[in-house]
Amino acid sequence: MNRFSILIICLLVSFSGFAQKVSNEIILRTSSNTSTKTEMLRSIKSMDSDINYVELKPLCKSLDIYLLIIETTSGSDFSKKAINILQFNKDVDYAYANSMTHRRATPNDPRVPNQWNLGLVRAIEAWDVTTGGEDFNGNEIVIAVMDDGFDIDHEDIQSNLWMNNNEIIGDGIDNDFNGYIDDKHGIDLDSEDGNIDLESHGTSVMGIIGADSNNEIGISGINWNSKVMVLSSVTNEAKVIAGYDYIYQMRNMYNLSSGITGAYVVATNYSLGIDDEFGDDHPAWCNLYDLLGDVGIVSVGATTNSNSNVDEQGDLPTTCSSPYFIGVTNTDKDDLKVTNAGFGQEHIDLSAPGRNTETFKPDSQYGTFGGTSASAPHVTGALGLLYSIKCENLAEFIKERPGEAALRIRQSILNGTDALPSLNGVTASGGRLNILKSMSDLSEFCSNDPTIPISGDLQVDFVREDKNGTYTIFYKSPDTREVTLTIYDMIGRKLYTTKSIPSVFSRSNERINLDRYQAGVYIATLTLEDEVVSYMFRHISQ
Repeated sequence: MNRFSILIICLLVSFSGFAQKVSNEIILRTSSNTSTKTEMLRSIKSMDSDINYVELKPLCKSLDIYLLIIETTSGSDFSKKAINILQFNKDVDYAYANSMTHRRATPNDPRVPNQWNLGLVRAIEAWDVTTGGEDFNGNEIVIAVMDDGFDIDHEDIQSNLWMNNNEIIGDGIDNDFNGYIDDKHGIDLDSEDGNIDLESHGTSVMGIIGADSNNEIGISGINWNSKVMVLSSVTNEAKVIAGYDYIYQMRNMYNLSSGITGAYVVATNYSLGIDDEFGDDHPAWCNLYDLLGDVGIVSVGATTNSNSNVDEQGDLPTTCSSPYFIGVTNTDKDDLKVTNAGFGQEHIDLSAPGRNTETFKPDSQYGTFGGTSASAPHVTGALGLLYSIKCENLAEFIKERPGEAALRIRQSILNGTDALPSLNGVTASGGRLNILKSMSDLSEFCSNDPTIPISGDLQVDFVREDKNGTYTIFYKSPDTREVTLTIYDMIGRKLYTTKSIPSVFSRSNERINLDRYQAGVYIATLTLEDEVVSYMFRHISQ
């Protein structure tokens, strides 16, 4: 079988993500003799008068691998131009830019190995895009958690507790005019001030969302750096209403003052509720979700811890019919719906890990926590990460149209789920939270041409003819795994190959030059592990 036949068989089988390049350094492989190497260096040096000298430094003699170093007067980078020349040199097997290595965004918290949930929801890969904290415009992201109580002195939350900088603590005055005195980290709905009650349930919820991460202590939260606003003693419907009102006032103040007062709350979590009650019978509670959504807040709630169809039997808050609300049920480490967890194709949107989730316990302790109460904060934390994506277009959309943006980000949570057989027909999405896929779903905002999706199934979208035999190949990939782009001619000869990490939040593309080759049809192949796709295009010789 000839090489072209093999190629055809292969073809038929078919967040700021690129590696940082080292300027003017190129890794290449060549087994050419000394005179050929000298001629190669001469051709590179002659590219521009700004180039002072070119050096070929051995890296691995046994494999004929070298580092080409270009020194310039101005500091301009000639790597791409040099690579274009080298890749079409018959004596060079490959040539590509030297890249900086970096520490992967994996936290050093000692109990992370116990957090099986992080891998399941693809949080670890998502952290290579963002770890939370601030959005593109520098707004400090705040997640509001309403619960029974919190250990705000826990060792692993100190850096991530929200601080009301417009309140002078201890002076007995409502300095920011929000109706509460000394609300340093939030409020307690019993005392109606900033004295947060201590309870275990809320402490565990808080840890899943926002444990201080990469600090060599305890666990990692879904968000490494976003701030957690706490509202304690939220144990009846009246307090739920008052709590949501406080959150609304703080975000609305922030919007109206352009960030001078209030808080940039983007999501709320409530992991308590009332079994066998319908939202239509509790309008004061349920109508608050639209109010919160209008100012840019997505709300998340846990469903009942009983194996009941909430569409038929009721549940609060998950039967509240608001487009700004997300109802969450519980699945385990095997992606099976936990028996004692509510379901409903209309009102339960998705699942997240819950059973035996490693998190906080009071007195700076750690342990496992379960139920839908543990599932909901995974989704709430994911919302915080989505809002922190460093993309200008997305940030402007959120700033100018916060309500619409909240709806769009909520939809990305649902669009990004991993389909699970155990959830088919019993939840709206039929799937479990996947943070990385939800990020990818938002990638349209970071493309120069929003009509062209920049992520999805492995695919070469199109090849654009530029000038002087240069072409730009635009492609997309489902995630940030390394892909290989190869160019073949129609007799199966490999003319060009390169490896790169696709970007989730910018258009993936690669430029090639075919000026040295005759006119004809060429084939671009894209390889991701064992998957290969192709695209034929015509080169018109200049």
